[in-house]
Amino acid sequence: MRKQTTPNISSPSKTTVLQTAHVTKVYGPVQSLAKFISEKKRFDFYQIIHPLNNNASPESVFLRNGKKISEVRINTYSIFRYFLDFIITSYWLFKLPKKIDVGFGMNSFDTLPLVIFRHKINKIVFFNTDFARNRFNNKLINSIYVSIDKYCAQKADLVCCNTNRTIDARIDEGINKNKLLLTPNGVDFDKIGKIKPKTKYSKSLIYVGYLSKEHGLQTVIKELPKLDLKLIVIGSGEYERKLKNLVKKLNLDDSVTFLGNLKHQQVINILKKFGGFGLAPYNNSSEWTYYCDPVKIKEYLACYVPVIISSRPEVSETIAREKLGFRYTNEDEIKTILEKVRKMSEKEYKETQENISKFRNEFNLNTIYQNIWQRINQPVYTHE
Repeated sequence: MRKQTTPNISSPSKTTVLQTAHVTKVYGPVQSLAKFISEKKRFDFYQIIHPLNNNASPESVFLRNGKKISEVRINTYSIFRYFLDFIITSYWLFKLPKKIDVGFGMNSFDTLPLVIFRHKINKIVFFNTDFARNRFNNKLINSIYVSIDKYCAQKADLVCCNTNRTIDARIDEGINKNKLLLTPNGVDFDKIGKIKPKTKYSKSLIYVGYLSKEHGLQTVIKELPKLDLKLIVIGSGEYERKLKNLVKKLNLDDSVTFLGNLKHQQVINILKKFGGFGLAPYNNSSEWTYYCDPVKIKEYLACYVPVIISSRPEVSETIAREKLGFRYTNEDEIKTILEKVRKMSEKEYKETQENISKFRNEFNLNTIYQNIWQRINQPVYTHE
């Protein structure tokens, strides 16, 4: 093991920062971290951005301070795309004219090229936005993925983990706990703007996010025929058609509204005016939901929207403990909670919002990212 030299992030001279990432059109940790870095004039900021799936532009782009240096267009989104992106990232890293002070890899495939080009990067941050050990159905591909993920965590100087469960899993896999940093997903309060708790309770539900079996929205929809509750759904995904068919089958067309994909600021504006409950009904059908830290929950709360959440994500413990909404462990409890929502008084709703008001600064992204820079400024020990 060796002691790593540390870039002085607070130095008046510009620090060169690189972010490698795969993105979708949905605003998330990649975009929020990039916004934080780009707003700091002391950084010379490079980005290598690839599309994660067909919900993004097909170009891979190389940027410096927001201006395009180069791009490559590849019209494929299979697993093979990751290996092409690795080659593209490696080539652009090779062509970089200067040494990088801090390199952020937003997943293991993004971090691997940084590790390989270690001689050009002073400090590597593996920004572990999610965690899973059963990512792909193909056993060979999944084995390769897990090996790369463990290798990157071993070689990075700092590993950002968004839940304590992920930290525990990393420690169990032999990663030095001193280089693991809890960095929960949060909210850009600048995008939220000024907001006050709503004065009227609308007895309605809203769901924001990707539509898949794992996200569990079907569980809530099945209960709606028995209740006088409206549901707004924002987002799309492979499960969208099945959910719409379920709504039609249950004669809920007047109760459930699908708005599709909206721009992030449009979503925030809707949440700021919304006076009901936000849904996060994750189920146990996939391993990743156990380790996830959903951004949607933080955005609900930032907009004073209480949450109905399954016990699957770790953040559900906070929701229950701080009385920021309702947490359930099985489908029978969903029925009870939705009945409570239907009967809830304006006074009870306001009390929940008061609890949110006391807690919402805990997930201010500006504070979370400042903590990362403080750790980057500290020397850490890494394995050769």
